[in-house]
Amino acid sequence: MSAHSVSKITETPRLLFLSLVASCAGPMQAPPDAGPVASPCASCHPSHTAQFETSRHATAAVGPRYVALRDQSDLRTRAFCDSCHRPVVGTARGLSCESCHVAVGNTGTSNARLVWDRNGAIRGSFNAVQTAGHRSAVHGFISSAELCGTCHEVRGPGAFHETPYTEWAASPSATRGETCADCHMSPTPGQSSPRARGPAANETGIVSPERSLADHRFVGPDHDDAPSLLRDVLTIALAREGDELVATVQNTLRGHYYPTGARFIREAWMEVAATRIDGSRVVLRGALDSLGRLQSGPLAPLALFHDELAAGLPAESAIVSVRAMAPLERRVFRMVVGSESPVISQIIVRARYRPASVTLLQSLNVDTLVPVYEVASASIPW
Repeated sequence: MSAHSVSKITETPRLLFLSLVASCAGPMQAPPDAGPVASPCASCHPSHTAQFETSRHATAAVGPRYVALRDQSDLRTRAFCDSCHRPVVGTARGLSCESCHVAVGNTGTSNARLVWDRNGAIRGSFNAVQTAGHRSAVHGFISSAELCGTCHEVRGPGAFHETPYTEWAASPSATRGETCADCHMSPTPGQSSPRARGPAANETGIVSPERSLADHRFVGPDHDDAPSLLRDVLTIALAREGDELVATVQNTLRGHYYPTGARFIREAWMEVAATRIDGSRVVLRGALDSLGRLQSGPLAPLALFHDELAAGLPAESAIVSVRAMAPLERRVFRMVVGSESPVISQIIVRARYRPASVTLLQSLNVDTLVPVYEVASASIPW
């Protein structure tokens, strides 16, 4: 139980029961609070609302990958998934402002065990001006890692297993007092950096003092601004020992593994390419085939960082091994450059990341146009 855990749950059992019934009925139906995202909040908090609308929180229940994974699962798993992606204090599309701002604690930091006080004040991280719109109160849970971890720590059926909170709790970031919000609600995604200051609300007739403003885009690996988040997450140093390429890779993240979260559907790998003396370029390891899938055999990646699954879809499978890199971990990879070495002038190594496996999406009949991001790169004359 976290420091913000509570023993009394305010009206949660009834709403959770309704949500589970709706989920198990088959097609997606709106939970009790369903409606436009943040509509009651937008008139006074337009900038926060606009940011939130770009977040994956706002559309957590309707993303095509989520819907496809949910719909191939049994009824119990669907209800389990909906508890985070379409919480009872949320909307038909996903989370709402209230999903976090009326949360007062949890009954365990995992598996959506949030506790809401829906009849109380709207909770924030600073002293608030009282308005006609709602009562306001300071509450430490709103900025805690436990709030985020309640849904982002998943111990579910099959391969649905995510450990960002556990990783954070043992990380250098936790030791330094940095929480999830410090990096994921920062104007510089992935870094704890100074925030812009300004009024948090613009209600008519109310003078709102300037605050340190959190970025409500919640930039993660599926966000449109993911390249900013992922840039330089790894560093790569290259050396040559005879005909052998030596690549030293380090995870620069202080707060969690690379990658983290739903590693069972991600793809993170090391590509090795060569530039020939005639200027042409060829991928030696980590190539994609004509359908965009990672190749196996001689062209397989130099290294993989996402989870390895047993055969089958995630709900039916299990995680065979976790290959992710711990915070600040360093690894060394070696590769003998083959018969082409006399005509090679340069070796380029890239760490690449894709939010979802194309092979998995193809099995689910989901659009496979998934962006590939470059996380880090380095080159060495050969």
